[in-house]
Amino acid sequence: MSMLLEVKHLVKRFESGGGWLGGPAQIVRAVNDVSFSVGRGQSIGLVGESGCGKSTVARTLLRLIEPNDGSLLFDGEDIRKAKGSRLRALRRRMQIVFQDPYASLNPRRTVRQALTEPLVVHRAGDSRTIARKVERAMDEVGLPQSALDRFPHEFSGGQRQRIGIARALVLDPEIIVADEPVSALDVSVQAQILQLLERLKRDRGLSFVFVSHDLAGC
Repeated sequence: MSMLLEVKHLVKRFESGGGWLGGPAQIVRAVNDVSFSVGRGQSIGLVGESGCGKSTVARTLLRLIEPNDGSLLFDGEDIRKAKGSRLRALRRRMQIVFQDPYASLNPRRTVRQALTEPLVVHRAGDSRTIARKVERAMDEVGLPQSALDRFPHEFSGGQRQRIGIARALVLDPEIIVADEPVSALDVSVQAQILQLLERLKRDRGLSFVFVSHDLAGC
């Protein structure tokens, strides 16, 4: 199996305090020497207790947080060295689904606007092509087209997470980082979302990195 994502000796430190009167800065080692790899069409789980650095790892994979050390290779290319248009191109192939589906959606933007925005930013086709991609993503996550012109507060938690998944899908990524994708949802809805992600993995040939504090959430 060819490797799509390779993480080697990843390190992320945060500093707090310091300054003129604050005393010496305190170093928090959020991530220390983490290594793993993900093959094409493969899923892996990062499981650990709250506060152990799982979400920090998830965000460093897309360089939403800059790592201090280590190697991040996507399809053989060093993510840490990518800049400008090259970094944007890599991020198009790597998407993230966040834990809180409401906080990750702009309450003032309709679903259509939320799904269209990344396609416009990445110049992923003309208006007709973009509209088709948005409609396809809604179909794939099991939401009606009539939902496109509604706002996030009009949906349940499970429906909002489906919208978050659709937003990740519109750019046709090769890997999705799912950061605690069901922990904020009712137990009755969690299984539905996990089944949806499994179906998308199978149908699209996606790779997944699942972050969870519970093995059942991976």
